[in-house]
Amino acid sequence: MKNKKLLKIGLYSGLSVLFLIVGSLFAAGADKTVLNDGVYFSNIAFAFLFFMFFAITISFTIFYIVGSINKSKKYADEVKIDEIEKIEPKISQ
Repeated sequence: MKNKKLLKIGLYSGLSVLFLIVGSLFAAGADKTVLNDGVYFSNIAFAFLFFMFFAITISFTIFYIVGSINKSKKYADEVKIDEIEKIEPKISQ
């Protein structure tokens, strides 16, 4: 269970770093990129697109990590309550 969470976090953060690198390469590249039929697209548009993907994936990663932490805290609280309920009858006897 824990390995799957770490794998997902690694995958999302790796994907976000990949988007950041590709966006940086587009931003640092030539002024214009030629697509089919002589249509010109600015590399800044591609860089913006990849930076948007980077922002989305990095925020998704952060939300996933925070959600995992909150879920594990809730589980830990439930376990503590169960342990207290097991101990209470022994004390009352």
